Amino acid sequence: MSVTDSLSLQQPSAARRKAILDVLFTYFSNTGITGTVANIPKAQFTEEDWVTGWTPLAALSTFKRLAALTKNPLEIASVAVQLAPAVFEVSADGLKIRRRMPFDAKQVAHLSALESLARNLVKATGFAPSTTTVEVASFFAQYGNLANVTTVPGEGHAFHVDFTDPHDMIKVLAQTHTYEDSPIHVQGCSKPQFVATPADATHAKQASSTLEAHAGVQLYPRNRIVRFTLQDPAVANVEIKAKLAHFATIHSVDLPKGAVHGHVRLKTGVAKQLLDVVARNGGIQVNGDPVELTLLSGEEERLYWEVIREKEKAAPLPTQTPIQPPAQDANARRANARHQRRKDRAPYARSKKATANNNNNKTQSHVASTSNSKVKVDDLENLFSNWTVAPDTTTPATPTPDPME
Repeated sequence: MSVTDSLSLQQPSAARRKAILDVLFTYFSNTGITGTVANIPKAQFTEEDWVTGWTPLAALSTFKRLAALTKNPLEIASVAVQLAPAVFEVSADGLKIRRRMPFDAKQVAHLSALESLARNLVKATGFAPSTTTVEVASFFAQYGNLANVTTVPGEGHAFHVDFTDPHDMIKVLAQTHTYEDSPIHVQGCSKPQFVATPADATHAKQASSTLEAHAGVQLYPRNRIVRFTLQDPAVANVEIKAKLAHFATIHSVDLPKGAVHGHVRLKTGVAKQLLDVVARNGGIQVNGDPVELTLLSGEEERLYWEVIREKEKAAPLPTQTPIQPPAQDANARRANARHQRRKDRAPYARSKKATANNNNNKTQSHVASTSNSKVKVDDLENLFSNWTVAPDTTTPATPTPDPME
């Protein structure tokens, strides 16, 4: 039997395989590979393996985080070559593993998150009984490429819509939809082949948390979302919030109009504890009907937060309302009115004062001018007085007689 055949026989559950892959990403990232190699006795490496970067899987399977998931080296090899063939390489004998290229822990954390989102699909309800899968596919094809559209077994007219790109799926879940004047309700859920058992979900959560902590990122809050299912679609958000507010602090309740499925978002990470307390108290009822509560965890919880972020990005910016002046009492209004009247009269008062000042200035100028003119006349009179001709005191000459007389 070849190594490839041996690897194909090792098929742990999807959630556990994802958890194993996340641990491998952590061990072989740029910041983790030095510690990984340092924790393996050098005697287990051949000189050639040490130079070429091969790591023995038998030694790797004894590491605490991997051992909590599997101690079988073949399972580790199977996960590496089947889920991340572009990142990891397994030797021909299936005993050694190495990374094909250096990679950053933060980048891998985001790639791992994207791969996790791809394990979900859209569940759509609200279509008429006569609606076919072809018509549903035609409706959702406007949002992106589809991998498959199928009916949900045992749920009447519900459909599973699988997008090839997780980003298209997120955009669909963040919007409201109408088909032939009927509202279409959409929600994210795990693909049937990726529905995990509680034990697998715990392993996946631990591995994902380890990967994100190693990368220094927190991709989404955990243990804060409760999904509920109603018997009557006429129930309002406030009724659900009032029932659960007795047990925990509620941030918000998301229940589209006419839908029977919704989500409760808690302010702190106590969703699992909340469900335990509610169960011990006999559950909750609204209008006499029981409400089914389930914990949103794993990839579905991650998808919920991605949809919330998409909605926040698409929401319009709030308009700023002009600031209104504070209300005034009657006395303040009268005082302001008097002040305004004085202000309105001010130009006229200033004009009268300016005119009076101008006239006064003109009078003073005239007086000054007259005074200056008087001084000049006096000077002339003095000058003229100096010019007075003295009387002639000489004896007039005796006239000569005219000889013709």
